[in-house]
Amino acid sequence: MSEKKIPQKLLDMCLVYKGEDESPDKFIDNDDGVFWNAEFNACVNCSFDKTLNKQKFFNTILGTFGKWMPYDFFEVSKKYIQKCKADNELKAKLLKALQGS
Repeated sequence: MSEKKIPQKLLDMCLVYKGEDESPDKFIDNDDGVFWNAEFNACVNCSFDKTLNKQKFFNTILGTFGKWMPYDFFEVSKKYIQKCKADNELKAKLLKALQGS
């Protein structure tokens, strides 16, 4: 089990990551597996201040896609933004920023 305690508020923003140490088998070879890995990375390897800015969290997820999936970045990012737990206003901001990059 992970040594780091993931705040529930952070887990609540995740679409598929629920605090597991390893990706569940149901996520092998599908979009949710890609999403799980990005959320896991954001929750376990990144630090967020006490205010837990949602935009910063979702930008971290998108940054993971850019680093590890540069050729599929736009397609994967759009899919994630459409499915993620952000409110509609934040989704619009994320999509606008994505289009500008």
